[in-house]
Amino acid sequence: MDYDFEAHERACLAHPLAEITEGRFQEMLEILPPRKWRRGAGLETFNMMEFQIGDVTDQFARVTLAGVDRFFTRPVRDHDPSTWITYDQCVRLTDEAAVTP
Repeated sequence: MDYDFEAHERACLAHPLAEITEGRFQEMLEILPPRKWRRGAGLETFNMMEFQIGDVTDQFARVTLAGVDRFFTRPVRDHDPSTWITYDQCVRLTDEAAVTP
């Protein structure tokens, strides 16, 4: 049986943005040295040093909305900023959660 690298990579990247607890965010920040740790404009992100496949790793984000910190994660391509979590994506997810009964 042949291993389908690209299918596995697509499956990893298909995981949607998910809200997590502050505890989970802190745990992941402290477990290994973070990669590409960035802060600014209400958004803090870092990538995990461990990779799932190829350059796919988990990214974690802290977003300050109305003075409250919210925390998120999803798999991204470490070397492709176009796949990284954005402030607007986090806002949309929290807006959708507020509307969902």
